[in-house]
Amino acid sequence: MSRSTQKVAPLECLLAGTLSYGTLMASAVVCAGLGLAMIGARLGAPRLAILRDMRIATIGIALFILLPVARVIVMVIAYLRQRDYRLSAIALLVLTVILLGFAVGLAGRRGKTAAASMQVRGESVAPHEIRDISRMQDSLPVKAAGTRTPSLCQTTIRVEENRI
Repeated sequence: MSRSTQKVAPLECLLAGTLSYGTLMASAVVCAGLGLAMIGARLGAPRLAILRDMRIATIGIALFILLPVARVIVMVIAYLRQRDYRLSAIALLVLTVILLGFAVGLAGRRGKTAAASMQVRGESVAPHEIRDISRMQDSLPVKAAGTRTPSLCQTTIRVEENRI
């Protein structure tokens, strides 16, 4: 066994262990969240309890997404301990690119509203139009019981007719 092979073998074992245990942990969290949500749905639990359980499953999915980041972090630490500064610099560059992409994604998400667009009759409706539609619905007079109030699609048609 050559000297370079001896350095790589422990790193590969460490990375394999990190990914396998990370996968097991993320899978267990997803299964626990889905299982709790299914049990809650069968027992007639309130909707908020089911949503809480689904958030647990979402955390498990986030753990799956973070596994490659954990792998790069383990590589940086391993290369620094081996004093292989060239490979540690490359791993740090990869980690920097991942974190910058994450930061840019969060910054782009903050600038948008929660409902970026909505599909009405196959057409995309902009957020400001959605706000206008909801304001129109709020300003409609309250009718007596037994009468019909216009739906969102009917209100959208009225808004479109007013623009023409």
